[in-house]
Amino acid sequence: MNLLTTIRGRLRAGFGVTLALILVAGLLAGYGLVHAGSRNAALVADIRTQQETMQGIALRILRETAAGMRYVSSGTGGDRVRYTTLVNEAEHLRQEGMKMDALSAAERDKLKKVGTLQATVEAGIEKARAFNEAGHPTQATEALQQAGGAMDEVDSTIESLRQDAVKRLTEQQAAAAASVRNNIILLAVVILAALVAGVLSAVTTSRAVTRPLDALTRNLLAMGHGDLRRSDIDRASLGAAEYEALADAFDQ
Repeated sequence: MNLLTTIRGRLRAGFGVTLALILVAGLLAGYGLVHAGSRNAALVADIRTQQETMQGIALRILRETAAGMRYVSSGTGGDRVRYTTLVNEAEHLRQEGMKMDALSAAERDKLKKVGTLQATVEAGIEKARAFNEAGHPTQATEALQQAGGAMDEVDSTIESLRQDAVKRLTEQQAAAAASVRNNIILLAVVILAALVAGVLSAVTTSRAVTRPLDALTRNLLAMGHGDLRRSDIDRASLGAAEYEALADAFDQ
């Protein structure tokens, strides 16, 4: 028997479709929340890692430069070892920063520029130390001034990298917000479809129940007045098998 030929079948079908749509809406909402949460967590982690790396590079280069200045002034072996250690740490951290997946090509170029400027600072410090040892303090001062200019460029380049990270964060937040809006729209469409399915089910089932009952009432009243003509329940049954059987019983 066709599922929709009985009132019970229509009720089950309507309820099933409505329940299925509500379930889909719930799954979509859950997926959207989990996806948005994971995306935001990954975004925050990437930006935090980049910011910490950039700050670490800037701090290491600053400490390296300070140690280099001290080494130029003192010329001791201990200061040279400390300076060399900080040079290696700064370069290692910069190389690690180059490996970050979140960096764009432009940001990688800026990190390469930082490396070039870092080398310029180191060369200036070595030249200043050599001039000091040779008894040329004026040339040593000029070399340190050149190193200071390179340090200023390092600072501005790293600040530019920080701004790039903030810009990328803003863009990805906008993309995440757009994704959430799309999920909300899709969820609203599914919920609306569930409401429409529920209303249609209620209306069609109600008509399938009330119209044959009205016809039955008319036929019973007609029979009470002696009218035994053919029943019109079958015409009002709207395909409901229960009332069609009742109409056949009346017509026998």
